[in-house]
Amino acid sequence: MSVFLSTLRKQLCTTNCKTLFLDSTQRHHRWFDVNHILSKSSTKFRRSTHRLEIIPVDSRILNSDIHILTPDGVLHVHHGPFDRAEICREYNVGPRDLRKIDTDLRINVPVISVRHGKLILFSFRRHRAIVQSYRSIFFVPSNEKIPFEPFGIKNVAEWEKITHAYRRNVRYIHQVYNQRYITENTKSFSQMPFELQIIEIIGESIAYGLKLKTQDILMEFETIRQSSYARISI
Repeated sequence: MSVFLSTLRKQLCTTNCKTLFLDSTQRHHRWFDVNHILSKSSTKFRRSTHRLEIIPVDSRILNSDIHILTPDGVLHVHHGPFDRAEICREYNVGPRDLRKIDTDLRINVPVISVRHGKLILFSFRRHRAIVQSYRSIFFVPSNEKIPFEPFGIKNVAEWEKITHAYRRNVRYIHQVYNQRYITENTKSFSQMPFELQIIEIIGESIAYGLKLKTQDILMEFETIRQSSYARISI
């Protein structure tokens, strides 16, 4: 493997070498579908300690499903993929804003950006959303893109676990919103704007997820500690 990676790194030193090497690889190995990748996006290659990562940098396609929650508590689901330019026009966001909530990236920089009078962009791990006064748009990555993307994913099972986390978060927000603001008992008492209601619930969802993660870490630590104590003999 180390010999293969060393050879591969040398072959990819220039743009021309990239193309020649990938064409050759495609002809001799069934795991590589290079034409499909190059037709969708330009790519750059990063040498990691474990593998070669193929990272999309300028794809015109957003491989996401879109879930739209409206103030009446109804959740509308639109299945992707979508053209990025169309998404920008439909939801009145710029290309830079769309990149901040891009689900093609597994690891993202936490962002809360406010466009006064227009929208709130929210991006934190498995929450990617555009919140407006009359709707909240959630981006959920599609399972179908795992053969070619994304960054850092080891296998299909890992990617399915990630997409499930996105969907679970949207279901949680939808359920809590309906329980808190749509029922007859609370409907008349809610004076908070819709976008702030959603941001509040997203914050609660993140806090709950971090709490579960902390519990998992503590349980794992306790298991390791007990196992270590069991090996100690007096």
